[in-house]
Amino acid sequence: MSRGDLTIAFLDTWKAANIPPADILKALTITGYKASGVYAERGPIKAGMFADFVAVEGDPLANIDVIRTVSFVMKNGEVFKRDGVMIPEKFLHPGPVKGWRQR
Repeated sequence: MSRGDLTIAFLDTWKAANIPPADILKALTITGYKASGVYAERGPIKAGMFADFVAVEGDPLANIDVIRTVSFVMKNGEVFKRDGVMIPEKFLHPGPVKGWRQR
């Protein structure tokens, strides 16, 4: 199970505990950035910050299950998924810029 799949699997647990959608979204975004120590670089949406966005079709505050189907992903200002389709070249890394380290 991928990290994303595992996170989405938590939805059932949170919904069963009657956690409001707004609190679930906060846990998946702001709280996650704060817990990982990167909130100052990635948390706020403002000039000079990394552009990390996801888009879903629907209102997650009305129906939290819409986050199960992400149609757009942008990380560090680069689009990784558009119209529900992954852009594979963004995941392919050519390797180290200065070559592999020799021992």
